[in-house]
Amino acid sequence: MKGFFLRFFLIGLLPLTVISCNPVAPEDSTQSFPPTNQMREEGPLEAYEDMLRRRVNRQGRVHYAGIRRESQALEAYLNYLEKQFPLLSEAPESARMAFWVNYFNAQVLKMVVDEYPLSSVFDIGRDVSSAGREDYAKVEAEHPNHPFDAEIGRVGDKKLTLRIVRDSIIRGQFRDPRLIFALSDGTASAPRLRRNTYTAEKIGAELDAAASDFFRNPEKNILNPQNPKLSPLLKRYAEDFGDDESAVIDFVNAFIPVTIRPDAVIEYLPYDARLNGY
Repeated sequence: MKGFFLRFFLIGLLPLTVISCNPVAPEDSTQSFPPTNQMREEGPLEAYEDMLRRRVNRQGRVHYAGIRRESQALEAYLNYLEKQFPLLSEAPESARMAFWVNYFNAQVLKMVVDEYPLSSVFDIGRDVSSAGREDYAKVEAEHPNHPFDAEIGRVGDKKLTLRIVRDSIIRGQFRDPRLIFALSDGTASAPRLRRNTYTAEKIGAELDAAASDFFRNPEKNILNPQNPKLSPLLKRYAEDFGDDESAVIDFVNAFIPVTIRPDAVIEYLPYDARLNGY
């Protein structure tokens, strides 16, 4: 699915300025966006992935206390990514997709460890706990100081927030619904956090694997042909899959071992806002 660039994109009632993936031309025209093997050779990516393998278990649960103790690897990786912003103008779409997914996931980790201990990412900026199962739209609408709207960086003169990266850049520009299942927002309902980063060279296969892993996880979806109980993410991002619920069914069927019938009665599980930690 071909991505394309937008200058302005509206998410719900909140106007968001879209950050172009081609924000600034590199001063040195001989520079190009580095492939994954070069990123690993340069150090910060390798150290960050080593931290992920030790601090994220096979179920995608995160040991935030451990990451907090060695946050220098996370900080160095984010600093390294931000130095690549000027080179994105020459990067292929696959590299930009992998870049922004990895940037989002790493920034969520930083947001949590900066405030840890927490029961929920939505506890950041408000007094009432969000740790129970809540309706996602309610959490979004009622949060007085949503952490996803806090500035996390800048591309040129454009502010970046987690919401802008997720909704305006990743969802808004690339238009590939598989990307939703690569984004780990720190909640129990989110897709699991990978123990290594997404790569430009294998992003298609990695996104297929992420979607398949998500839909086959009985903690996220309860599958059967007639009355499946699906993740609330499918309801939250319904517009990304097509015009109606049949498009959602078609998308899910591409990644699961059973076939949901076209006339199935779909229920959506409650959103679990608890932290995806252990």
